[in-house]
Amino acid sequence: MRITNIDREKEILLSHISISPNGCWNWTGSRNSEGYGNTMIGSRRDGSRKTAKAHRVSFFVFTGINPKGYDVCHKCDNPACINPSHLFLGTEKDNMRDMVRKGREPRMPSEKCSSTKLTKDQVMKAKQLKRHGTSYCSLAKMFGVCKSTIRQAVIGETWKELARRPEETP
Repeated sequence: MRITNIDREKEILLSHISISPNGCWNWTGSRNSEGYGNTMIGSRRDGSRKTAKAHRVSFFVFTGINPKGYDVCHKCDNPACINPSHLFLGTEKDNMRDMVRKGREPRMPSEKCSSTKLTKDQVMKAKQLKRHGTSYCSLAKMFGVCKSTIRQAVIGETWKELARRPEETP
């Protein structure tokens, strides 16, 4: 990130925030479709002017650490927040782990997934048959899938949306 006047950038950032009770510095300037703030950096004179994400610029100008090659992640999970104490550097993998750990990963219903081999009704039937003693090997043959596929569906490693209901206890 190329910023020539750190103090000026800090001034610009601080003039476009609204502080919330939880300490987030919410960006009040323009935002992209995902809710991240956009700000301009660089100079018109030398042709380096460009749009940058406000939280990345904030991280750089307040910590002095250039985030190039890394994600600037939010502890607060608020894409509009530019508070440097709510931000941390990480790899894309770190960011994905953080998302999963906090339960924010998008979930596609299993039946809509293009690689799904079973239907909801088949999984429900397989769960019922398993409760009555049918082996995974027999279930796999019955539904035309491999043993690990049927086992994962029955125990809930896949098809998480069909989690065991109280009336399904063995």
